[in-house]
Formats: sequence, structure tokens, C-alpha cells
Amino acid sequence: MAQQATSRVRDTSAVVGVKSNREEVKERIRKRIASKAYELYERNRGNHGNDMAHWLRAEAETVSTIPEIRESGNWLTINIPMRGFSASEVQVSIHPQDILIVAEKMPLAELGAAGVSNAFEEALYMTAKWPDDVDPATACAYLKDESLTVTVKRMS
Repeated sequence: MAQQATSRVRDTSAVVGVKSNREEVKERIRKRIASKAYELYERNRGNHGNDMAHWLRAEAETVSTIPEIRESGNWLTINIPMRGFSASEVQVSIHPQDILIVAEKMPLAELGAAGVSNAFEEALYMTAKWPDDVDPATACAYLKDESLTVTVKRMS
């Protein structure tokens, strides 16, 4: 009698919280853009008059557009690589017209006298417009195998 070996795939998925209140997520993105715009201002030797140019460049360098939204019947799905992020480091905000995603590594801890405090190691900021209005109450998001999947239903 032959012995059957069963292989089990370890389910490493983790639920990611989905919010319809966008203010906290928008504020995190705005702070990151402002910090980047200030860096550009300083690199420009503090010359005044280029505020808008610095802001727009910082925004373009900071926030990326989600490349693909897949459609299946009334459902829309997004898959995004999230290498190195845990579910607790990812925030998803869904509104009927768009989605905002923020993934930030937790602040690094103090590293002694010469250490760094409150520095972010890595961050990802993404947005997309839905092809049709969606119902945020139907949204779910999870992180599995370093990929974020967000699914939401179109409004009826």
C-alpha cells in the first residue's frame, strides 16, 4: 500500500483595515509630499518663488498611480506588490470614486546616542480612480505573499 504525502500550503494572509474616512490617509500623504518639497527647496539653495514647482515635483515623486484595476462582473480588484510590509503598516482608504493606499515602515527605534529617531525606512503611496463608483462597505483587503489585494463592488 502506497503512502500518500499531503502538502499543506501555509496561509500567510493578513487582513488589512479598510477605511472610508480618508482624512488620516490624505494627511499622511500630504506630510510626506511637504517634506519632499522642502528637501527640493533646500537643494535649490532656499531660493524662493518655486513653491508650486517643488510641490508638484514632490507629489510626482511620492505618489504613484495604481497601474491596473481588474474587472470581473460587478467586482473590481487591485493587486499591488508590498515587499517588506506587514498588514499593520498598510492603510487602505476607499471612497466611491477613488482609493488611497499608504504603506510605511514603522518608525525606527532609537539606536543609542548616535541613533536615528522617527526616520522611515521605506514608504509607498498610491492612488487610483475607479472606472465606476464603488460601495466602500463591500471592500476587503488582505496581504498575502507580499502582495496587497483589494476587492470592492460597484454601486448598483
